[in-house]
Amino acid sequence: MKLLCLCFWTPPQPRPQAILIGKMIPEWRRQGMEPVLLTYENHGAWAVDAPVTTIPVFQRDRLAKLLRVWGNWQERRYRERIRRIAAQTIRAHGLPLIFSFANPMESNFLGIALKRELGVPCISHFSDPYADSPLKEISARQQRILLAREREVVAQSDRVVFVNDPLRRLVMGKYPDDWQAKAVVIPHCYDPALHRTTRPANGRFVLSHVGVFYPARHPERLFQAMAALRAKRPEFEQAFVLRLVGGVNPYSGFSQERLNALIAQYGLERMVEILPTVDYQASLDHMADSDGLLALDVDLPDSPFLPSKLIDYLGARRPILALTPPDSPTWEVVTRAGGIALPHHATDRLVAALEELVFQHASQNPDDAYVRQFSVASTTARYRELFAGLLAERGVS
Repeated sequence: MKLLCLCFWTPPQPRPQAILIGKMIPEWRRQGMEPVLLTYENHGAWAVDAPVTTIPVFQRDRLAKLLRVWGNWQERRYRERIRRIAAQTIRAHGLPLIFSFANPMESNFLGIALKRELGVPCISHFSDPYADSPLKEISARQQRILLAREREVVAQSDRVVFVNDPLRRLVMGKYPDDWQAKAVVIPHCYDPALHRTTRPANGRFVLSHVGVFYPARHPERLFQAMAALRAKRPEFEQAFVLRLVGGVNPYSGFSQERLNALIAQYGLERMVEILPTVDYQASLDHMADSDGLLALDVDLPDSPFLPSKLIDYLGARRPILALTPPDSPTWEVVTRAGGIALPHHATDRLVAALEELVFQHASQNPDDAYVRQFSVASTTARYRELFAGLLAERGVS
């Protein structure tokens, strides 16, 4: 089963899409698929057993930053260039199917452009909201532009993949029923072969958060609970450490200075370890070296977000503590996996949960069948069924 996979971020880049595709492509190969990758150049070496075509990264020159017309022309010229490269790749390999793996959404724009040119069916992927993102502060004009672009992707795609059902409802609920019928939910994945399940004997209870903080998603609520539990039980300071791995990244908008200020505000300098961003395998090793794992979600009603790092937590088989809105995708995953999910403002309950984890060594009993559906073997089987079904509709064997 051949296909073109448009994924602009690939290993060894530390971005979520690169990490995900790094798990997916090897399993796709094991299950009989033959993907050809199209990705950004200058990513570094990735020893992947699949053909790879590279494209340049779009960069505006100084004049384009001053003149919108010139910038728009540059962008059109760039899109035409990468479309030609991708079309040549499809022809050279005889590829009957396109799968565009966002983010960024530009991969989906390229996918439908190739479908228009070559008539090759296209499946578009949404890992986050696009036109309806509750975290974007944009003008009404920008909103109309994003909505028009999203509408074009949904209209022209043969299938649209979402990583959770609330995200599917948010995006597709505004479109006609026949468009909504194109939607499929396939979640993020973990690879159990990459996880070490043995746990070291830590002198203190180590609760780790792996991943980047944002202005709308950071650990201040946990800091408040830590300070409250220390006031209640002073021995907590010697019994517990919060390990933050890769929490600060230039693209996230949450600075090292802001994190340091919060730690100092609650007097937690002896209880918080800040570690730099690490590669993917090292991040899994940090999970294995922990006694518990922290998941932080955006505090939004009807949250459509499902952090891919949370699914890696499932593979680590460690107790999970999450701050997330009730009934969010994160809430469902954590509770079904036997973890503790709490609303952001439930400080007293969070203090009690920390006390239980650290001093009572509370165990968690996951629903193993539920957790296994997020394994890369399980999600790959669903992708394979999706691809095969669409090709069968087109009469391609």
